[in-house]
Amino acid sequence: MNLSTQRDVISIIEARLEAMRNGSSSPSGQARLEGEIEMAIDLAHLTGAIDLPLRNHFIARRDRMIANDHQQWERQCRRLA
Repeated sequence: MNLSTQRDVISIIEARLEAMRNGSSSPSGQARLEGEIEMAIDLAHLTGAIDLPLRNHFIARRDRMIANDHQQWERQCRRLA
């Protein structure tokens, strides 16, 4: 795979992660975005566009965002209870 294609793949993943960081207006939109990110990361790794350490880096970023979202949701629920 040429360098330009690799850069394009990485920028697509980065854009999806940025969209996830900015949040979605609905739970279904957020779930769809999480699925898109997972598929993009896996396909990029399977095709050789990204190596294993970069794959793991992207997955860790995604997982941290999901955990943060869950913590915020939990705090809101405690306040409302």
